[in-house]
Amino acid sequence: MTKIALGTAQFGNEYGVANSSGEVKTKQIKEILNFSSNHNINFIDTAMDYESSEKKLGNSNLDNFKIISKLPKLKSEIVNLEKWVRRKIEQSLENLKLNKIHGLLFHNPQDLLGSEGEKIYKILLKLKDEGLISKIGISIYSPKILEDLIPIYSFDIVQAPFNIIDNRIINSGWADKLNNMEIKIHVRSIFLQGLLLMPKEKIPFKFKKWISLFEDLESWSKRHKIDKKEICLSFVKKFSFFEKIIVGIDNLKQLEEISSLSTKPILKKFPDLYCDDELLIDPSKWNKL
Repeated sequence: MTKIALGTAQFGNEYGVANSSGEVKTKQIKEILNFSSNHNINFIDTAMDYESSEKKLGNSNLDNFKIISKLPKLKSEIVNLEKWVRRKIEQSLENLKLNKIHGLLFHNPQDLLGSEGEKIYKILLKLKDEGLISKIGISIYSPKILEDLIPIYSFDIVQAPFNIIDNRIINSGWADKLNNMEIKIHVRSIFLQGLLLMPKEKIPFKFKKWISLFEDLESWSKRHKIDKKEICLSFVKKFSFFEKIIVGIDNLKQLEEISSLSTKPILKKFPDLYCDDELLIDPSKWNKL
């Protein structure tokens, strides 16, 4: 079974700094899902906030897939929390044309530290008991929040960013801790929205401060005659305790290439590109650049 999971942010909007082909169309999605089904890529990561992504996915038969979706950030005007959560999940299931979701993650785990945190967590446990969802988890931007959440709540899945320059989930010790607690780790952003794959001359000016990192990756790639995509994917693959590696794709060709690269042996050495500057490694902060 491959560790590759299908990220679908591009199915609902023009997601990604390196996205040049726009939103993925329904016909392409059917081709992508057909390829995935035939190559044991059976996890799909989506979210209720990904606009039309869930509806487009629901136009194909998803019986062979395990769907992980994400609950939107809580809004202050919500009157009946349980009714709101149920409506969101029921709408999601209707969009996907499914009876249950494999995993439901908090898109904004900070909600669990607010005044309604314990209440909404118990609602999800109730829905889990009812069989509407199988797993509960969180999608995080930084492992720092785990220090506050893990002592309070039990999770089945933690989804975190990880790539050749963003090693926080490893260096913080949290990957080992989660693994020891038998919490599944799913990693995303392995190409940093495609930024790591862009030729250095095409990297947007706002990232100029870190251009030496991109130059080092590019020169290492050329020197060793190894494609940057393979370097990035192989680096993530070498950490065996990641259950799933989520890749967002703009078209079928990209998925075919990633699927092929995922079967190659893990590289024996990598360029040292570690960076802990959150302005670079956290795309949610890019609007500050």
